[in-house]
Amino acid sequence: MIIESEKLVKNPIITVCVLCYNQNAYISKCIESILSQETEYSFELLIGDDCSTDGGLETCKHYQKSHPDKIKLIANNPNQGLISNYINLLSNARGKYIAVCGGDDYWCDTHKLQKQTDFLQANPDFSMCFTNAYEESNFSWEGYRKTVFAEIPQNREFKGADIILKWVIPASSVMFCNGLVDFSFLTKRKYYAEDLATYLKLAEYGKIYGMADITIVYVRHEESITNAQIQRDKAIKNYTTTLQSIDEELNRKYHSIICKDLSIVYYKRAKDEYKRGSKYKAVQYMWQSIMYSPLTGCQLFIDSIIR
Repeated sequence: MIIESEKLVKNPIITVCVLCYNQNAYISKCIESILSQETEYSFELLIGDDCSTDGGLETCKHYQKSHPDKIKLIANNPNQGLISNYINLLSNARGKYIAVCGGDDYWCDTHKLQKQTDFLQANPDFSMCFTNAYEESNFSWEGYRKTVFAEIPQNREFKGADIILKWVIPASSVMFCNGLVDFSFLTKRKYYAEDLATYLKLAEYGKIYGMADITIVYVRHEESITNAQIQRDKAIKNYTTTLQSIDEELNRKYHSIICKDLSIVYYKRAKDEYKRGSKYKAVQYMWQSIMYSPLTGCQLFIDSIIR
């Protein structure tokens, strides 16, 4: 079901896409932070609620009714899943540029849209830009924490290999050019997350720019998708499947980099399992590390013994 008004902004320069599923505790702060943007560029806010059962849909309806000139709501029923909800939102985006924000994150710089749109307007050889972020958590076992998400000391271009080997892109900080990518590619293979595949696909059509500015807050909470402590085996399996799908989609362009990354990931998991006393799992993960990249896996194993 699509809920929109005739008052909705015509021909927006920017479409902000917000994915929401059972995030009622966070969605108001997210929406408010987007509506508070100070920019000369017109923008629409497109919210995709994926059949929330916690009252989130009602909250989104309230904001759409209060801001009919800005907000369009797509209420899925039944639940579509992350990838389908993401593709549906992007296919409804009318802006020249698309910014994305998770329903549990929020923006902390009122000039975020202005800065990123200015950059993309002035640099048509770039297909995407992102900024740094704060990472906020309030876990029961450690209390409230707020740290800087990634080490980005200065504005610079990032290559595909950079973002595979070191995750520096807060998903809710990204803005990219609309119309470059047919996102139906995400339905042709198995992807458990949309972000890395999106960025590497965009890198096929232009350069990627990272800004040192902190413009968003990435919220980690105990129910977060990426906080998968109790699903460690599933998380690494899903990550592996996603990288393998990316490898196939991009005709093995980053094959050696992806193998190196998986080798490092499995090595780290082997270390974690060993510390937990799960020696059998540690051996399994270490073997997989070596299988993905014999050179990297063996070097990491040797270094761990020497230390």
